[in-house]
Amino acid sequence: FLSRLKVGRRLFLLQALMLAFIVFTGISGLIGMASTLSSLERMQRELMVPVERLGAVRTALQGVNLELLRALQHEPGHELSSLHDHPLSRHLDNAQKHLQNMQEEWSAFRGVGLAGDEQQRLSAAFDADLPRVAAVANAAIATLRGGDYSSASLRPFIVEGQALMMARAGELDQLAELQIAEGDRMAAAANAYYRAERWRLLAL
Repeated sequence: FLSRLKVGRRLFLLQALMLAFIVFTGISGLIGMASTLSSLERMQRELMVPVERLGAVRTALQGVNLELLRALQHEPGHELSSLHDHPLSRHLDNAQKHLQNMQEEWSAFRGVGLAGDEQQRLSAAFDADLPRVAAVANAAIATLRGGDYSSASLRPFIVEGQALMMARAGELDQLAELQIAEGDRMAAAANAYYRAERWRLLAL
């Protein structure tokens, strides 16, 4: 077929084929870029979901601690007791709600896959200590509901409980930082791929 065509027509056909190949390659590259970027962005968003959960867990943990510390100020004769024009039960009920929220948010977080070994280690450590946090908080709530403000009765919360909660808050912070770093890595990978593909297409 080609042998019967004039040279000019052969060159035109060759150029048309080359142009079609370039257009096809460019469209394929654009589709691939869009698909890959979409996948990477979706993965990045999925990595941010655990960060939001961790933030909710930490907020609830802090809420439990603050409400119990405020409840201590209801002790008769406490220098700050006059600032509380509401019943003690408000703080104790709030502490229980925060405790329930913390456990629910943590259960939701545990349902999300963790990428790295360090994330899994920190998660397992918090998971193991969560019952202790709940036990210390519930014991303090029960003690205060009974009107007992003695240091001996509240020592598990005032001493051990504070150290326990601070340590667990630190684990949550580390987990969040690792998840954010993983999200940043995914974003960097997406941007690098986009730039490489863009230059490749421009080179065509």
